[in-house]
Amino acid sequence: MYKSGKLWVTALVSTAILGGMTTIAHADPQGEIKSQPSQDQQATVTTSASQSMTGTKSVTLSQHSVQNAQSQPAQDITKANDQGQSNAAAHQQEQVTPSTSAEPRTAAKTEEQANSMVTVSNPADYPQAAAALVDKNSQGQPYYVFQVVKLNNKMINDHQGVMICAVDPNTPQGTVYVYITTDQYRRIYQTIAVLSGRSARISVGSNGLALKNPTNNQIYLVSNTAPQTMNFNNQRIHVPASLAIKSSSALTVSPIYGLDNQQNIKYTNKVDITPDNTSSSIQYIYRDKNGNYINNSNFPANVPVNGLMGQQFTITNVNGYKQVLKGYYLANHQGSLANNADGSYTGSISQFEVGKYYQKTLYNYNGSIYQQLIYHVIDPDATMDITMLEPGEATETLRVAARNFKTFKNGALARNSFIKGNYSIQLIYADMGHIIPVDENGQPIPDAPQPIYNNDSNDPHKAAPTASPNLEDQSWYLQDQSQATIDPVNPGADTKVVYLKAITHTSTKKVTQTVHYQFADDINPDQPGLPQLPADKPQTVDFTNTIRINPVTNQVISDTWTGPQQFTAETTPEIDGFYPDVQSAGGNTNVTYETPDVTYVVK
Repeated sequence: MYKSGKLWVTALVSTAILGGMTTIAHADPQGEIKSQPSQDQQATVTTSASQSMTGTKSVTLSQHSVQNAQSQPAQDITKANDQGQSNAAAHQQEQVTPSTSAEPRTAAKTEEQANSMVTVSNPADYPQAAAALVDKNSQGQPYYVFQVVKLNNKMINDHQGVMICAVDPNTPQGTVYVYITTDQYRRIYQTIAVLSGRSARISVGSNGLALKNPTNNQIYLVSNTAPQTMNFNNQRIHVPASLAIKSSSALTVSPIYGLDNQQNIKYTNKVDITPDNTSSSIQYIYRDKNGNYINNSNFPANVPVNGLMGQQFTITNVNGYKQVLKGYYLANHQGSLANNADGSYTGSISQFEVGKYYQKTLYNYNGSIYQQLIYHVIDPDATMDITMLEPGEATETLRVAARNFKTFKNGALARNSFIKGNYSIQLIYADMGHIIPVDENGQPIPDAPQPIYNNDSNDPHKAAPTASPNLEDQSWYLQDQSQATIDPVNPGADTKVVYLKAITHTSTKKVTQTVHYQFADDINPDQPGLPQLPADKPQTVDFTNTIRINPVTNQVISDTWTGPQQFTAETTPEIDGFYPDVQSAGGNTNVTYETPDVTYVVK
């Protein structure tokens, strides 16, 4: 009851098989050759908008050291060869190490299959007569002949002059051994060891021996461009060696034998990629979803073949190298790899692989670089980006399909001379497809997992059945239960699986606590002079009822209310001359949606 006293109130409130590259024969354009400074210089490379490549490239074009090589009599060849081999080996050790960007795309070496073997032999058209004249290395291995050219307008003792180019099979990127003979192949008139990174000025008289004090018009400038790592297109690339033969228009050369498809024309500048012994019999190649062929460190290492470009090889048990790679499938047609009835494969060794770079460098007689071509193999069909670099000049890049050519702005040819045929086996892997959860409108569901298909453990060409993700925790339900497991027909194609969002119904309910103040029963509220009573103090809490219904079965998934809440106890205000029957009222601490409305009366 309100009697005399005080009242208080308190408020609380997410490889088509890659072929060997044919040597691109480059004839000098008509007109004067630009003289080049003898010191190193930089060429800033800018690709025009009309070309297939964009961006800025830079490469250092260095002067080539000219070796004033003299011809040596036959009895001195062995000594010269041994010295050349030793120098070449030391030079190679310094220069041939590829940069990181040129390393194989594989993480670990692929083990040779237990029931597989690789055999190597010389090409069927190998020039046996020329090969019989070349020397042997210290292990007794004959040097490998990779180029034989006719010296046009050069007769030696009434026979056609011929130049033979060969390398040591153990160090093919080092010294190149040049022999002068005739088309009779009976004797060697001159032997010149052209060290890696050096040039030799070779002259040939009518007796086959070197001329005394020859002029440039009487010189064959043979330049052995060393393997090198260079800055190109904003990256570090490694390019193997090449051999250039430069002559005057009166002393052209024409191919007799080479490792690839060559034009039978007269050249004043003929450049060939030098053979290497780092080739593969089987290549593991990655093709991304955009059709680009790029490095993939998850792939096994290529299977090496112990031979030189142009040699023939046969590898048995080809199927044994078809590996199941998690997340990828083998895109080659089944049964497309072995080309012999016994399941083996026979092809020609090619050092040219997808993603790698190669160079051909042309020189002036003073040893300075006249022109350099950079070749980048971009796909298993041997499409290449060919870039011309000239000191001090803007460069140009052309994309050229296999066995085709285009013309640079200066008139020079960008020739892609790959030839079709059986080369290394190319195992092309592509990304497995994904299961893509989508809504009824075909739109991907945000934050939903998109699992990659499982691999078929017995067949690298196929995907295995893969479970669609359970999204019930996100209130999505599979529309068609037949898609609970996907068995892909095309392992590279994504599969959209439709999910429906749960149907949700909500309603609310209010529960109220009211504190009401009045005078005690024995006091007439109409009595004059009584103080004014405090106003009622209501409090309200809201409860939400959520009902979720499976959109596929229409079954109620859940029927829930928000949890318990509480009211604040109201401290009774004081009124002078009166006191209440309670000091506070209300304050239920466990109010649920089932709690009825309540009114507390303070007197």
